[in-house]
Amino acid sequence: MTMAVLEQSKTTTPVTLNQAYRYALDPTSEQVSLLRSHIGGTRFTYNALLGLVKENWDENRVRREAGLEVAQEDYLGTSHFDLLYLWADQRDELAPWWSENGSSTSCPARSSSAIRTTYASRGSVRSKRTSPPASCTAACSAAPDV
Repeated sequence: MTMAVLEQSKTTTPVTLNQAYRYALDPTSEQVSLLRSHIGGTRFTYNALLGLVKENWDENRVRREAGLEVAQEDYLGTSHFDLLYLWADQRDELAPWWSENGSSTSCPARSSSAIRTTYASRGSVRSKRTSPPASCTAACSAAPDV
């Protein structure tokens, strides 16, 4: 019979414990209406921002194909903050109801749009492309409405 002897370690290693909790939501009919409004507003904002960027890229691609010089500044920025400023400029015209939902509606949409358009314009994470590829607009137009 073999017997193991456990020695107490002189060093302690920190242990991280991750624990998940599950909660059931039971919203009232008024809360359901507000949740639907926020979700719909987020979807609208995402699609509107994606549409504005895609339209800008399409216009610049047509200009480039026509032989015109297209500077990098002619492209809309696709970072989270670029989209924040774009939404601030366009929101009153595109979504007159935006104040009812506030910034909590547009923030997730801007983040998702920034990630999608940035990766699409680069083609990959490591690419140093100076302008969006022609295939990017096809990829953006094939994106599902979220």
